[in-house]
Amino acid sequence: MRKLKTTISTIAICLSIEMTGIALGEELLPYEFSLPDVGTEFTYRNLTTGVMVNHRFLDSSVLFKRLYVLNNSKEKAQYLFCKYCGSNENEIDLDGYRSLFPLEVGKSVEFARWKKENPERSWTHTIQVDEVKQVASQVSEVPINVFVLNETINHNTKAWQGKVTYWFSPELNANVNIIDNAGDDLDKLSIIQLVQVKGR
Repeated sequence: MRKLKTTISTIAICLSIEMTGIALGEELLPYEFSLPDVGTEFTYRNLTTGVMVNHRFLDSSVLFKRLYVLNNSKEKAQYLFCKYCGSNENEIDLDGYRSLFPLEVGKSVEFARWKKENPERSWTHTIQVDEVKQVASQVSEVPINVFVLNETINHNTKAWQGKVTYWFSPELNANVNIIDNAGDDLDKLSIIQLVQVKGR
């Protein structure tokens, strides 16, 4: 019963987020990749677990990779639109990923990710920039414009597929919502929302 309640609650949150999006008549300008200013802090809340995390950004010598300190303790790395690519255990086809930029509606890219210690364990990522929406956000008093990107992840050696949706604001230089279906397992679905920005 608890699992059923969690699933129903998660679906309700997803629907609530989707209903805040209003398709715009005009497109955003193409977004060229840029790093947040050093010291900028983004705070995110996982709406399915209630957990809060803080990202304080560092200087990065690797183009397209963002370095940050997680909760003032661990140094981590991220790619904006590949949630699972930043781990030191992984390598990616960087040329394939970087072809996503400049970001604009209609663009679609495909690239590979694999484990450094076991390259046969690999995935194919497809990312599409599907639309522009205007959405309500906890970090802005007025609706903000976002690109909506959908990522599909296919395991290359077994039957597994995951999907992640990113709502990215060029103005904030951040994802304001990330919805990760964890391989179609609703009980593990993750909804992450930006709730605070400092240092911009």
